[in-house]
Amino acid sequence: MALWGNNDSLETKGSDGSAGLITAFNYQGEAHGYAHRTLFGSNTQWGETGHAGEGSVIRIGKRGAGGRYFGDVVVVSVATTERLTVASTESVISTGTSDLNNAGVSTTFTVSELPKFTTWDLQGDRYRNYASDGDSDSFVYGVSTDSAGTNTGSYLTGEGWVGVTTYLDNGGNLRVKSEILVAMSGIATGGIGTGVPYPTTPDALANP
Repeated sequence: MALWGNNDSLETKGSDGSAGLITAFNYQGEAHGYAHRTLFGSNTQWGETGHAGEGSVIRIGKRGAGGRYFGDVVVVSVATTERLTVASTESVISTGTSDLNNAGVSTTFTVSELPKFTTWDLQGDRYRNYASDGDSDSFVYGVSTDSAGTNTGSYLTGEGWVGVTTYLDNGGNLRVKSEILVAMSGIATGGIGTGVPYPTTPDALANP
């Protein structure tokens, strides 16, 4: 299992071309006859070529305006095209909610080959969306050669897998810190499985 790849935009659609959805997640206990850390999909093609497979990172929910982002999970094994097991739930956000514990909840997702260690580094909520106090945010983006060095204001960065932390200082001003975690060119960031655009600021920081 490689520690990272060069694709931030693996396929997420079903065989009919419509969006695949995550419908349930056994976050802690057993449910629906399966053990914890089991993710369920609808119209997904997990395990198929170009889709989520062992070692892929699934980013649950939609980040940015009008969406709700739940965090990242690393795929350990794929049982069927609509059921898989993940390694850990430590990088899942808002774990106090029951949204992903219950059947019938549907949310979109993206699939990435971002560095897996970014889902393990939990100090200060580093690389995780939303710290518990709601005034800081960390996220890892795949920045392609085409995106590198573009005029994105405070978000200017080079290509590669880039960790970006945004926060509000004591004066209420938006501050941005970025770190190139893996320098590489040619990361796929567009296409059918479109990943998270760089940059995507969560509502709480965009509108303090």
